[in-house]
Amino acid sequence: MTKSHGWQNITYASYDDLPKNVQSYDNEIWAQKQIDRLKNIDEELEVIKTRNSLLIEYVNKHNKNNISILDYGGGIGLTYFSLVAATNKTIDYNIVELPSICDAGQNANVPIKFYQNIPNKEFDIVYIRTALQYSEDWKTTLSDLVKCNPKYIIFAHLSASDMPTYLTLQMWGDYLIPYCFINEQELFDHIRKYNYNISHLENSYEIPTYLKSKTLDLVYTRGKI
Repeated sequence: MTKSHGWQNITYASYDDLPKNVQSYDNEIWAQKQIDRLKNIDEELEVIKTRNSLLIEYVNKHNKNNISILDYGGGIGLTYFSLVAATNKTIDYNIVELPSICDAGQNANVPIKFYQNIPNKEFDIVYIRTALQYSEDWKTTLSDLVKCNPKYIIFAHLSASDMPTYLTLQMWGDYLIPYCFINEQELFDHIRKYNYNISHLENSYEIPTYLKSKTLDLVYTRGKI
């Protein structure tokens, strides 16, 4: 099975500086991995619940019973199945993903809407789990997600750093995939201007020390808290 072997111990200032042989998760191997996990989801459902516990918490505390969610980089939808197993609320689940993953999800006939681009519509919650770091322009991506006017923007395992924002390469099998560690304060400043305020912030898990970075679980709530 193809799997991640971490990150290269080298940094880049921009996408223009990256080597020419970089790739992405828009490939058949990654899509098939998602399909295989979906077929065997009962075997790892409890693990997926744990990984998405922050989303489950905020869905259950939301004052609405019918909740629309936009999951940016949500794969084929494994999170959806862990969520509906952990709430009594009615969930309208939507995912923004790469073309090959959208195709796989649509062919799997799951009760989820898939988009290759951020849709121009409103959602109650925007969820971003280990995904923003793959965006070539994270600020524009985040601005477009804010336009969805969610009550909550939930980041799970956000790769952040006290250093200036930098790129490195994630090693996944034979693939080298651009991966961004975002300056924490730069992220905070960017979201604050849209009238969102932090309602939850904690370190999520440790990553290699040579990256001089961290991962955050972070929730923004619209307006005053």
